[in-house]
Amino acid sequence: MAKTISQINTASDTFQVWVDRTNDLANVVSIEVVTANNETGGALTTGNAYVNGIFSVATLSANTELRGGNVDTSAVLTITSNVAITDTELSINESVFSSINVQTSGTSEQIVDNFDLTTYQAAEYVVSIKDNAANGYQVSKLILLHDTGDAYVTEYGVIYSNGMLGTFSANANATHSRLTVTPTQSNTQLKISRTLIKV
Repeated sequence: MAKTISQINTASDTFQVWVDRTNDLANVVSIEVVTANNETGGALTTGNAYVNGIFSVATLSANTELRGGNVDTSAVLTITSNVAITDTELSINESVFSSINVQTSGTSEQIVDNFDLTTYQAAEYVVSIKDNAANGYQVSKLILLHDTGDAYVTEYGVIYSNGMLGTFSANANATHSRLTVTPTQSNTQLKISRTLIKV
């Protein structure tokens, strides 16, 4: 929020006008401007801050906790975006959480995900498959593990409404572990929730 403070006319304004403008500036700084020193470049800012409106940052980092509510009571934290997101990622400690959206074409084996062998050791997936041409749905969970030479996957908790829509396998090349699907229908949509575990 911007607040306009008129300039002082040194030729005609009284000393009281100078005092009033100085007080206006002090008030704006105390209640309408948020500043913080870089932790490595100065003193660490402490205390509580409240924003009634939109708080925008290029990077938001939390050392111990990021939560909804206030300083006294935790509540649901809702994260939204004003742009369409097809692949999002959230990193917490040794895990990386992300979503993947894949449109298949044909019934041959297709790669739906891959990750770096040297960074991640394993992955867990919750996969939802929709047959876009007919009334068919499938949901299952998968766990993938690699030993840098090969990749292994197991599927469990499989539920489907109108027959299986795809089978999964895994493999590894020199740099990446890969999850593949072989669809049973030629036009399916996969929505995947993925958790990667770091090496």
